[in-house]
Amino acid sequence: SRSGGYQGLSFSIPINVAMSIAEQLKEQGYATRGWLGVAIQNVDQALAQTFGLERPHGALVASVSDGGPADKGGIEQGDVILEFNGRPVPTSSSLPPLVGAVAPGEEVEVTVMRGGKERTLEVTIDALDVEHRQAGAGGSPGSSSAPLGLSIRPLDNEELADLGVESGVLVAGVEPGSPAEMAGFRQGDILLSIDNVAIGSADDIAELVEKVPAGKPVAVLVQRGSSSLFFAMNMPRE
Repeated sequence: SRSGGYQGLSFSIPINVAMSIAEQLKEQGYATRGWLGVAIQNVDQALAQTFGLERPHGALVASVSDGGPADKGGIEQGDVILEFNGRPVPTSSSLPPLVGAVAPGEEVEVTVMRGGKERTLEVTIDALDVEHRQAGAGGSPGSSSAPLGLSIRPLDNEELADLGVESGVLVAGVEPGSPAEMAGFRQGDILLSIDNVAIGSADDIAELVEKVPAGKPVAVLVQRGSSSLFFAMNMPRE
């Protein structure tokens, strides 16, 4: 536009974050932001039900960085962060600005939902230092889980170590129209757990299918590339 602005676009930074950055730039010539050390995702209606929430809200912890602030403070994979430093967390996108506004070294209270119960943890925030670790898996199919529509292959100890997980199976194929495809499985995923039960073989899946009521939504945890991801899946019957 003639005024030199950007027409039709809006960029915003929370005022407390902007003030903190400005103050740091003035005092030390550079700015640092708080780091919690978690990968998070939104909670939809189906996931809310599986995690004991009355409605979809909060930030679901898909993974926790080893040795990071969250890990040291007791936050676990599968926790749903409801409040951070006295502020509500309505969605996953609400959390990063809240964390970034906290000075490294400051201790904050984090309220999470775990196992259907709320608990408050004390976490000391660290400085943001982004690192990426890649993991992969290969191989050919070895067995299948017909009720879910998955073709899977067990992982040997070396593969598990390379992936940084204690157990899991490789998703070698997903049947079109199956419960697995509708839930969001992709070829190449590493299936880690179903309904908070670790998966290491097709037999583990078959046992769960027998135990869990048909149609009940359960939380599924997979590793996809270097990220962990939760989604909900309705359990079938054989």
